[in-house]
Amino acid sequence: MRGICFLLFGAVGLLLWPQGRAQGLVLRLAKGSSRAFCDDKDVEAGVDLALVAHNAKLQQGNQLALYQTVRASKDGDESTTAFLLTFLVRESDCPVGGDKEWRDCDYLPQPDTVAPSLCTALVHKNNAEGSLAVVSVDCKLSVEPMVVPERAQCLGCPQRIDLESEDLREPVLSSLSKFNAEGGSSHHFLLREMVSATRQVVAGFRYDVQFYLEKSNCSKSDFKELTEECHPAETEPEFAKCNSTVYIAPWRREEPEAHVNCERIVQMGFSRRRPPGWSPLRHFNNFAERATAPPVSTAQTLAPGPNTKLLGG
Repeated sequence: MRGICFLLFGAVGLLLWPQGRAQGLVLRLAKGSSRAFCDDKDVEAGVDLALVAHNAKLQQGNQLALYQTVRASKDGDESTTAFLLTFLVRESDCPVGGDKEWRDCDYLPQPDTVAPSLCTALVHKNNAEGSLAVVSVDCKLSVEPMVVPERAQCLGCPQRIDLESEDLREPVLSSLSKFNAEGGSSHHFLLREMVSATRQVVAGFRYDVQFYLEKSNCSKSDFKELTEECHPAETEPEFAKCNSTVYIAPWRREEPEAHVNCERIVQMGFSRRRPPGWSPLRHFNNFAERATAPPVSTAQTLAPGPNTKLLGG
């Protein structure tokens, strides 16, 4: 942009100052050697004059109206000051040659994807008189739509899953079964609360789930696995906070591969308690009938039947 500014305004500067001084001044302006505030009165007046001058040269169409002042630089001496102005404009609803100036016009309706046009102007100020004069103004009308960045879907990246989705039944039951088989507790644990879940397409499906478990009243010595008789223990409650990664490839007709990491918690305050009879897996009753491969034995025991309390309490 610095080179462009020099080419546009270097020659004009010769009309105002001696050649060597003019070239140096325009270069300093293009480099922004002395910035001016966009709401400076001289800057605002210079932009206004530049737009009026540009609109007066138009032969057809509509006038341009100020959209935003982008940048202003100034340089000079005691007698004169030069302003290099950069600003954005939009097409207005006022026709060229009408009795209105751009300040009295509204923007012409257009799609949000159309970018404002860029204008540059060189304005001269007589410091003694306080008067401004437009040396040159040039506007590059936008011919291409504005680029609007969009976030593309990440193929193969983990995707969040609704915590009540039926897709979670198999990975959660597999995780629960593995914890009860290897957790070392004297009692079976039940699902207390789902926290988060994602699914990723790998060589099959990878599920990453977080959830809370709570101890049931069913001891492992009396119950080989969870049954409908199991419900949250009323005395000596225990909880576990778990992170589980489960790999499932239904077309292989293999049992899910679950990797469960749980932290045992004796007492736990939950931020969200479910109402009586509520279960985050309450929509999963038909999952076992639709699954192409049977889940682990514990899941097969829990899937059928209307009583979901053994999953949710």
